[in-house]
Amino acid sequence: MKHEDFNFPQHGFAGHLAEPDEGSDRAVIVIMGGEQSLLPGIKFAERFADYGITGLAVSLFGAEGLPDSPDRIPLDMFLPAVRHLREKKQIEHISVYGQSMGSIFAVLAAQYLWKNGRPTG
Repeated sequence: MKHEDFNFPQHGFAGHLAEPDEGSDRAVIVIMGGEQSLLPGIKFAERFADYGITGLAVSLFGAEGLPDSPDRIPLDMFLPAVRHLREKKQIEHISVYGQSMGSIFAVLAAQYLWKNGRPTG
């Protein structure tokens, strides 16, 4: 399994990528709830990678450059995450998975990233 870390100031989002050794044409953006730590999301991303799907855990808040609390989360930060998956990893099929408060942001991100049936990222 290959791993890659991202920080908000440099990449536009904070996160951790877990990619199967053989690569994948599918990815899941994992958004956890109220935890400031990426650790729970990383575990989910790694589990997706175990099944041949690239997992990208994205932090909602608490990381450098992001708000300290979940009340001002910029949805724009999902665009560079999707752009990285599409352009750098050549992934066409991207899903969004959220747990707890992350499920709300998963729906918002999916709606924000897909307008009129076409991806915007």
